Amino acid sequence: MRNEKCVSFMGCTDRTCGSWLNVAECELSCFTRQCLTGRRIGDLAFLRSEIAAWSEKTNAKQRGVDWRFKIDNARRKLKRLYPRIKH
Repeated sequence: MRNEKCVSFMGCTDRTCGSWLNVAECELSCFTRQCLTGRRIGDLAFLRSEIAAWSEKTNAKQRGVDWRFKIDNARRKLKRLYPRIKH
């Protein structure tokens, strides 16, 4: 339910958009652990420069997302999140 509210403010209320939301949450978690943990940044300009440096280094690596489920497996195991769509 909470994720649906986050997604709905972006103008997309479909549950299929959950994948990009998951990627965004993972990136935010990585950024927090790799760049901000144990630090206190009091200046917005410095925070922006840290974000820019981290994102340039991260984007240069071109990491992909390793999805653990194929769509059919996810639909079977997570039935309540993936309603059946009639064609």
